Amino acid sequence: EASQLSGTLARLQAERDMLLRTASDKDTELSSLRQQVYSLQSSLDQERERYNRELEALRAQLQQQLAINAEQKLEIDHLRRELDQARQQASHANTALQTNEKAGSQLSGTLAGLQAERESLLRSVREKDSELVSLRQQAQLQQSAIDQHRHMAGMEMGSLQAQLQQQ
Repeated sequence: EASQLSGTLARLQAERDMLLRTASDKDTELSSLRQQVYSLQSSLDQERERYNRELEALRAQLQQQLAINAEQKLEIDHLRRELDQARQQASHANTALQTNEKAGSQLSGTLAGLQAERESLLRSVREKDSELVSLRQQAQLQQSAIDQHRHMAGMEMGSLQAQLQQQ
């Protein structure tokens, strides 16, 4: 019986040593996994901060572009008012020309000047309209890029969170 107890004791000690080694291995593995999770969380935080900085920069660009567009719209409105005034002046000049033959040559010169100014203003308005259309397209493209960037960042954050939860 003593030899049986001695054999049982030896098996229990061997099993205890094996369990201690297994527990030590599991502790090492757990420590490694914790380090990986910490590293992944740190990377995720850095990436999130970078995305936020980029997003803020894009928002600032968009705001600046919208401010420029607003200024150009005001300028176009101002030019249109000037054009309307020039048209009214041309109309008055035409009326005066028809009723006053003596001042005809003088009014004709004024009318030609007003018509040239009108043409110049019309060209300027067309250029501003074209520029405004281009700026609106740029703003739409920037907004689209911001939306796409947000979507990609959201998907990446969701994927990283899913990976963290799986671990």
